[in-house]
Amino acid sequence: MRIRPLSRFSVLLLPLPVLWLTCCKAGDDAGPENPIQGLDFSMVSQVLAGEFNGAGLALMLPSGPPGCLSATSWDDGDADGVLDDSDFTFSASGCRFTFDDGWGTTSGAIHILDPGNDFGFSATLNGLAYTISVDANGGDPAETRVRTLHGERSVSGSPSQVTLTQDVDLTYTVTGRPSAQVSETWQAVFTASQGSAVAFGVGARLPDGSTVITGPMSWTQSGATVSLSLETTVPIWFDPGCQSPFPSAGEVHAHVVSGGPNGYVKVRWSSCGGETEVDFVGA
Repeated sequence: MRIRPLSRFSVLLLPLPVLWLTCCKAGDDAGPENPIQGLDFSMVSQVLAGEFNGAGLALMLPSGPPGCLSATSWDDGDADGVLDDSDFTFSASGCRFTFDDGWGTTSGAIHILDPGNDFGFSATLNGLAYTISVDANGGDPAETRVRTLHGERSVSGSPSQVTLTQDVDLTYTVTGRPSAQVSETWQAVFTASQGSAVAFGVGARLPDGSTVITGPMSWTQSGATVSLSLETTVPIWFDPGCQSPFPSAGEVHAHVVSGGPNGYVKVRWSSCGGETEVDFVGA
């Protein structure tokens, strides 16, 4: 299964918070029907692709153009690029964007807190919702996908290496399909390339470097629960020279620990702005 990203032109027009998880257009190539019994594998593929594509953006502060994002405070007392204590709210109408066969938007809120002298920030996600809606096309019906997050994230480390840790509950709904509940406690470690450094600030992007994702994740749908363990077999590469903020290379395996067949879901990137490949590999 291949998850197609939005066009490069569309990506350039979108605010970073919109890109966090609404990274991919609805619609994907044919793949395995449902290799993990009880789960909708196309939904699993969409969430894994979206979460991993957005890992680099989650390591940075949210941003957006006027009308999309508002903040209760822009104070940065220690001038480290992290606001002292602020609630970011996303307007569904102000964040709305269109692409060739549909539209997307972001709504909800993120509370950002500066930890003081420590490098990084903490983020509380309050009903942060990412929506993609695609028009009917040929024999495919119109479809709306909504990913809603509640929970805590923290980013810590140094300018040369930062770690994203999280305790997040995600609800994923797709038109005409059973909703899914996803628990995420995995972490992502970003290491900057030699000569590069992480610098915070609203609108800032990660420098050249690679990310390793590890840790647990669980998926509950239609009464079935599957536990997954994430392993990065090829470091995820974020290339600042690429116009897309999503990975240009890398591979992550989501191993089935319990509740499903022996094997793993493989998520792979191989080019700047290219498709995210998602497949199930049986043991």
